[in-house]
Amino acid sequence: KALKEFPGPSRIVFGSDFPFAKVAPIVAKNLSRDGDFTDAELEAVFHGNCQKLFPQFSITRSDV
Repeated sequence: KALKEFPGPSRIVFGSDFPFAKVAPIVAKNLSRDGDFTDAELEAVFHGNCQKLFPQFSITRSDV
């Protein structure tokens, strides 16, 4: 709850790297369940906020 209240969902990004990538799905599930975030806020945390920070790495449907 403090994570959501202090910086706000628009300033939170979620990422992981080896070897912690193995626990990333667990963290994401717990944040979804216990974090009191809306679906839109979770979408922003998991990738939308990063796309705003690094738009050059955004992938559009035409890129796929």
